[in-house]
Amino acid sequence: MDLAKLAADLRGYEGVLRKKGIGSITSALGMDVAPDDDAAVVELDSKTLLLACDSINEGLIEADPYFAGYSAVLVNVNDIAAMGGKPVALLDVLSSKDERAAQMIARGVGDAARKFAVPVVGGHFNPNSSCNGVVVSILGEAGRGNIL
Repeated sequence: MDLAKLAADLRGYEGVLRKKGIGSITSALGMDVAPDDDAAVVELDSKTLLLACDSINEGLIEADPYFAGYSAVLVNVNDIAAMGGKPVALLDVLSSKDERAAQMIARGVGDAARKFAVPVVGGHFNPNSSCNGVVVSILGEAGRGNIL
């Protein structure tokens, strides 16, 4: 395996390149955490809460709306698990330019939520949008001192 070529390919990958400006965005938001953390940590009384939010790439949404919805839940559950937490609840935001895509995305979100036993407790639906989109936010919980 040519590690130099692999490293160059990874540095040139669109999924990496599109995140190049994240430092200036997090600075503008006043964030004092590293942007590569899987989830934000909020200490609240005796609880440690974890919050994460992910959107799904437009290319995947257009290619497979069901899997895009499913993936939106999957990546959030993964983010909480990567921090040593347990998922508690989900919120979703669904935008659609057509009803079929909206139904497929919603089915994917619902199926994944049931699969991972995390309830969808609210969200927002934006019909008649100029594009199809899905964003899922997750609340997780971890024991004090158990954050990975």
